[in-house]
Amino acid sequence: MRRFSSILARPEHTGADRCWPCTTVNLLVLAGACLALAVAVSPAASGLLAVVGAVAVWRRGYLVPYTPRFAPRLVEALPWDPLPASAGHQPASRAAPADASGGGRSKSTGRGDGDRDGDETAERTPATLADATTADAEAVLSDLIEAGVVDATGDDVRPTDAFERRWWAAIRTLRELSPADLAAATLDEAPAASTAAATTERGQTYVVLSDGSGEPAGEVWLRRPVAVAETAAARALAETTDLDPGRRAVGAHGLAVFLDTCPVCESALVERKAGGCCGPPRTDAEGHPLQALVCTACRAQFAAFE
Repeated sequence: MRRFSSILARPEHTGADRCWPCTTVNLLVLAGACLALAVAVSPAASGLLAVVGAVAVWRRGYLVPYTPRFAPRLVEALPWDPLPASAGHQPASRAAPADASGGGRSKSTGRGDGDRDGDETAERTPATLADATTADAEAVLSDLIEAGVVDATGDDVRPTDAFERRWWAAIRTLRELSPADLAAATLDEAPAASTAAATTERGQTYVVLSDGSGEPAGEVWLRRPVAVAETAAARALAETTDLDPGRRAVGAHGLAVFLDTCPVCESALVERKAGGCCGPPRTDAEGHPLQALVCTACRAQFAAFE
């Protein structure tokens, strides 16, 4: 017979995939229920509920039914941010920064389409330097191989050592810039944007690119680590290839799948479920779940792939 703890466990909502808005809301509800039970019944009953409830939240990710449907929105409505940076904990009116799509870790150069959070504007706001370009991703990959940027001669596809050194030199320069200067540098490499600004929202720094229309649908919000990685890659491509700006942007976005460490905090990147903080995972056009390349410290997502 299966152990009760195994039946209770929901790994898709715990560990690296834990949703902190869901966890926070559930612990607050549990604390309120324990207090009420202590007053109405007995402290012993309250203590028992606290233990059972805490174990449920630890093993399942949440205790209250349908938590994934309401907890993130409830936390976003608070006037302060009670949570650390976490994957999926994004402003409700924004697409999740650092979103990408592609056919695989070794050769993805596709464009992202943003995490769906129920907001129509967010669905139209991919957080990538390559947004709104018309360059073909597979053609750009061929260009990168032909230009000696990517080595495809062995069993794996990787950037060449020479290009990677140039790329990381640019990363080290850009990550030392102020947010405003980083925004200006990112604008130089963004073919579809006419203005750029830096902003901080709930403790996270973003580079906001705009097509000048003044409409939210014309904006792209990039997390600072993503802006550093992709702008540095586009700069390195400009120095080593004759690709036009649109193709450089697509190439820079695709090169993110080759990162092993975060370009800002240098923490390890891991593969995990792509998507918001909870609920169903992001999928490709055919409905296949995607994995994401995520920083273990700042939780920025750099790429999503099958």
